[in-house]
Amino acid sequence: SSDLEAGWLSLFVDEGPGVVGVTVGAETSETLEVEDWTPATEYGDGPYHYLSEQIGLRDRLFIRLTIDVME
Repeated sequence: SSDLEAGWLSLFVDEGPGVVGVTVGAETSETLEVEDWTPATEYGDGPYHYLSEQIGLRDRLFIRLTIDVME
């Protein structure tokens, strides 16, 4: 789920029980341009991910989920 609260844009992800070989993250962008995405700060541990970025003085901020699967 995502949230916008107190000047922070956040994404909450629960990997679920028994999930292995998957890395979850997020990236943020002010423009949606391909080269403008940067990693969001992650807080949390284990299967629970809280990814957040402070909006600050920006007019807009987008967040997207990233998923890497190990083969």
